[in-house]
Amino acid sequence: HKSFLQASAQAPEFGAVYKRILEQSYANTVYRLNTLISMDALAKLNWLRQHQPKLMKRLSSKMIASYLGITPETMTRLKAKLED
Repeated sequence: HKSFLQASAQAPEFGAVYKRILEQSYANTVYRLNTLISMDALAKLNWLRQHQPKLMKRLSSKMIASYLGITPETMTRLKAKLED
């Protein structure tokens, strides 16, 4: 942390870039949370498939269910529904 503060003091551009990255990350997080809160389980899964398809391939169903705030059982039912 001390080194980071020194780098920011020595190179103000570094601090400005870091601040922009943090602000964008925060905005994306707020958008994602607000979007997911207002959706039902199927819509959440479809949203994730559309916006983060790589996650669907890389993570287990249990982890995806946890990320979406649904039970693993619901995730299994939804995946079966989508495959029909």
